[in-house]
Formats: sequence, structure tokens, C-alpha cells
Amino acid sequence: MSDTPWSPPPGTTDGGGRERMLACLERAVEGTPYRLDPDDRGVVLSLDIADASWWGTLSAAGVTAQQREIVRFPSETTVAITDEIRELRWSAGRPSLVTGSLVRGRIRTRRREVVWGWRADGSFGRVLDLRLDSAEARELVEAAAAAAGLTVVRGGAERGAIIAAWVGGAVALLGIVVALVVTLAVA
Repeated sequence: MSDTPWSPPPGTTDGGGRERMLACLERAVEGTPYRLDPDDRGVVLSLDIADASWWGTLSAAGVTAQQREIVRFPSETTVAITDEIRELRWSAGRPSLVTGSLVRGRIRTRRREVVWGWRADGSFGRVLDLRLDSAEARELVEAAAAAAGLTVVRGGAERGAIIAAWVGGAVALLGIVVALVVTLAVA
């Protein structure tokens, strides 16, 4: 293979698609804020999007957000990618609240958020400057998979959402048919 950003490092032996992809992915994230965390079923590509806290009027607040690409290898020739965005927001004072969210599946979002507030040192300024394009991390994984000769398939959460949509549509259609039958029978 040529020595492009997506090719395996020169001199590595071909240990299969999984090893080739992981080598490509390691090279792609080198020097970036992304972090690779291998686990027993694959690897997780993580990006800490935000970790900030500040003082507002009569309250303190904060946000922690992380994007993850969960990569699994269902077979020797396929890779499944599941996007995940986690967020935790908190506020202490008036009002006090904690909210969290977890979104998992195939995510396509662009987001920009800027918060101005008082920092812990007493200065006022920009305390949160959040920029997110969820496609960037997924594109890194897909390019590494393509360079390794692997086929990208749907992750479990994405397949589950498609099945739920089909079931929901079937139930709605059945409800319409029952309503029409009852309406025509009464008339």
C-alpha cells in the first residue's frame, strides 16, 4: 500500500483486516484530540467535546460532553460503527438542576454553543466554546476501514432503531385499517 494517512505503517505484517484498520486508525488520530481505547470487542474512539464550569447570576453551572465512536468487528471482513454523544449539564443555585443525555445510533449533527460567564479566578469571559460536527470522527473510522479492506455495516443501535420504525409503522397502519373498518361497519 502507498504511504498515505490511511495506509498501515510501513513494515507492518498483514494480521488481518482488524489489525490493519486499527493501525490505520492509530496513525489517523496521532496528534489529534481523539483518543483510542481498545476493549475486548473492538475499540472506542473518544473525543472530549466540553468540560467547563462557570458562575452565572445567582448560580454556578457546568457542562461535560463527549463523543464516542464504538467500533465492533462482527466478522473478519466487516466493521460496525455506533455513534454516541453523552452530555451532562448542571446548575447549582437558583434554579438547581442536573440534566443528562445519551444519544446512540447513527448521529449526524452540527452544533455551536458559546457561553459567557464568571470564571473561578473572578474574571469574566468566554467559558464554553463548543463546536461539534459529529461526522468528523465517523469519517476517520470509515476511512480506516476502507483502507483496511473492511465493509462498514450498521451497528446494533442503528439496526434496532430501523426495526422499531418498521414495527411502529406497521402498528400505525393497523390502527388506520381498524379505524376504517369500524367506521364503515357503523355507517
